[in-house]
Amino acid sequence: MNPDPDHFSVVLVGFRLAAPALVAEGVRTILLQLQKRWPQALMLIEGLWPRDDRPDQRQQAEAVNAVIAPCAGKTVTYAEFSKVLLDPAGQLAAAAYQTDKFHLGRGGYEKISPAIAEKIQQLLGPRTARGVSSSEAR
Repeated sequence: MNPDPDHFSVVLVGFRLAAPALVAEGVRTILLQLQKRWPQALMLIEGLWPRDDRPDQRQQAEAVNAVIAPCAGKTVTYAEFSKVLLDPAGQLAAAAYQTDKFHLGRGGYEKISPAIAEKIQQLLGPRTARGVSSSEAR
């Protein structure tokens, strides 16, 4: 089976007060359903983004990421983008989040979007935004 770059999914999950194993099982279920529907589709699964500066929240997200990272395989790629949302000291970048330190603000989306777009470009190869390589467009 060859991956099909014409079918591409980006999976980002969030969680609240759930055990990492439960969250990871939910992610696996989502991936299995996507693979069942589109068996050759390329999928990018994102690690959980950092939220709150509390160490327990960070540890929980890191635990979930450690469990979902091995879901990567032939058509599934795991990527961790959280570093772009942190300041040099490893704390949440204030400009990236809303005041609740949970939801991204405009600054956060401006930081994370290029990282995600770059990863998608790597996975899809030399394509333009319309999905046609520059050599095909000529």
